[in-house]
Formats: sequence, structure tokens, C-alpha cells
Amino acid sequence: MTAIEARRNGCIGAAIGCLLLLAAACARSFEESGSGETHFLSTCSSGCGSELSCLGALCTRACDDSEACSGLGQGASCEAPSIGASDGGTERVCDRLCTRDRDCDALGAGFACTDGRCRVAQAEDSGLATPEMRCRPGCVGVHGYAEDPARGCVDRTQIGFVGCDCNPNAAFPHCGRRASDDSLWVFSAGELGAEAGFAACTPEESDRMVNACEFADCAVQPLSLCTLEATCADRGCNNLEFDARGCRRMPCTSDAECSDDERCVPLTCVTTSWCTVADPGPGESCGCGGVPACRRGAACNPVATVGPAGAWQSLELVEVHDSCLGGCGRTVDASGVITISIGRDETRAGMLSEDDRATLAQIIDGPTLRAGLRDGFECGTPLDDSAVLLRLDLPGERLEGEVAPCVAGYAPDEHEVARLYQLLGAY
Repeated sequence: MTAIEARRNGCIGAAIGCLLLLAAACARSFEESGSGETHFLSTCSSGCGSELSCLGALCTRACDDSEACSGLGQGASCEAPSIGASDGGTERVCDRLCTRDRDCDALGAGFACTDGRCRVAQAEDSGLATPEMRCRPGCVGVHGYAEDPARGCVDRTQIGFVGCDCNPNAAFPHCGRRASDDSLWVFSAGELGAEAGFAACTPEESDRMVNACEFADCAVQPLSLCTLEATCADRGCNNLEFDARGCRRMPCTSDAECSDDERCVPLTCVTTSWCTVADPGPGESCGCGGVPACRRGAACNPVATVGPAGAWQSLELVEVHDSCLGGCGRTVDASGVITISIGRDETRAGMLSEDDRATLAQIIDGPTLRAGLRDGFECGTPLDDSAVLLRLDLPGERLEGEVAPCVAGYAPDEHEVARLYQLLGAY
């Protein structure tokens, strides 16, 4: 018989003294148990002591009946896990049922009555608003980001607990509308329980939940829920598709659709990836994925980087060396007509194939050739015994440069000038 039981038996003949003694004994038992107010029903992050175990993210103990929960304070009882129904082998645990917050006062100031159970009012160590510790064993808590309805974007500062994922190995991004307040949330989960109270977003709602508000000022927002730093680290920024702020550059079909200090540059593969977060919050990880197939497009880029704007009119390539006295030249216009000159007197004409015309236009309108002719190519030292002159005529402007080092020092797949020389040399 324990000291507590002896005191209880001795109270039969002295009711008032017994009540006082029992109150003191029960209080000592609760505080001296080693699990008591410090650990019972707290999260497991700070340890559970010697008499409790971490079960379903809570410090408690397994039980078959409420007798096994004695010593955990008045009201502790043996209950099924708080999320989901018991299904045969599901382990029961000691818990504290409640109907109002004050029923949980004995556990400490940080507890409140949540869904009929005493729970920590705020998740420990996470800074998130709702405790994820309510998930049953085998399930994990899921947090998400809410929409900023005024701007129609995902507000990364609005983080909240959305439910328990009981199939975390199959997690993928979701857009959900919360029934309790009609707010929109984005989160990653494999199987969120029905008790979470979320319905699937409509297509229009889903379209509002693919951009973080960090990019709300972009004229064309990128598909990203990540931070600017994480988005740029994974997908890249300050390139032909995205500027230094992570904004997508304006799509275009011609220079006329760009501003005065930009021109329309063709893109071989337009990025279709969507950058999402695996677990919103302090420890989140960002990943950008999408359709792997290439899709052509074009984007407005600054002329300071990609060279002057304007529809090209003609391109002339002239070789000067001992085997070609007077110069060997090839001139091609935008329609694909090519004129070939050998020396001073011999000329002939031809027509580029459709594929070669498309390739030539891709090179001329691309980001490298115009800027290189304007600013100079860094291909190496000029050759002593030969020269290759390249001239490009634009409306009201001619760009030209000596490109022999680019032809001699690079393979066609290494430099666009060498590729262009090979293309025209085949005629």
C-alpha cells in the first residue's frame, strides 16, 4: 500500500482532516511523479521525462484503462487518439478531456481546450499558430500559406496548421478552401483527413495560389511560392527569362511589343517549372519542377545586354586570305537569298533551305551576335594570315566585326559565329 492509499484509509474517522490531507497528497503526487505538469500533454521537443513516452507528438503513456493514467492529475483518462477513429490495433493513450479552457488550468497556463482535449495553445518552438501535435501516430502535421485576397497571391507571412497528413510519402501541392472561413490555402500533403475541413479549389482559385506575394509587383509574376533567394538558386534569375527580382520577362513576338530600351529575343526552351515548398515554415525546402519538354518562345530583354533592336536586313561574311585573292564573300538577305562571290569577278546566287533560314534567324536575333558585333567578341588574338569580317545591316545601322579568332578557335557547337560560318560555308 502506498503512502497516499494509507492516508486515504485513515481519513474515515476524520472527514475534515482527511480532505485537507488528501488535497496535499494528491498535489504532491502530481508534482513528484516526474511527468506531472512539466511534461504531460506537452509536445515532445523538450523531452518527456522518465515516466512518459512520446506518442503521436505528445508526452503521455499508453493505457488499457484510466487506472493506468493515475498520477497524471485529476481528470486524466484513457482515450483513443484525438484525431481519427480507433481502428482495432490503434493504441489508446492517457489524455485530458475538457469542455472549456479552465478545465485545463491544472496542466499549466499554456494549455487550452481544443476539440474537447487539453492541448498547448501554441505549437512549441515553431512560431506557428496552431499545434500540429494533434495528429495520431503515423500521421504528420501539415502547415500551409494563406492567400492575401486583396492582392490575389500567397502571403508567406500567413502560416497556419491545416491538418494531419496520414500518407506523407505521397505528398504533392494542394490548393484548398477552408470551410470555416472560406479562406484559400496552399499546402503539400498526400492524404489530408476530412476532419481538416478543406474543399478543393476551383480552377480560378488555383490560379491565384501559384505566386508568392513577394513577386506581387512583377508585371509578369513567376510561378513560385518560394522566397526570391530560393527561387533564383534553384531556377535562376537575371537571365533571358527572369530579371534580377525574379520577375518573368515580358513575353513577345516582335520588338514592337517591348519597351524602347528592349528587344524581343527568341528562347529555345521556355521554363515551365513551378517552384513549391515541401513544408511551409522555418524549415521549408524549395523545389522547382515542371514539364521537361522544350517549348519555344521569346521575351523582351534590355538592348544593353543583347544588342540593338530592329529587323535585320542583310548579313555579309567576307574572308580575306591567300587562297581567296580579293576576298570570298557570302551575303544573305532576310528572305533567304544568298549571293556567293569568289575573288573579284565570279558570283553565283542560291537560296537557303527553310531549316537553315530558321537557324540563321535564331542566331541573328539571339542574345549573342548583335551584342558581340557592337561590343567586340572575346575569342582570342586576331590571326596574322587571314581575316573574317562579319557585317549585319539593321534599319539605319550597320554592325561589323573581325571574327576570324571565333571561327578558327571554336567548334560550331561552341560559338555562334563558328556555327554561322559553317552554315553559310555549306553553300
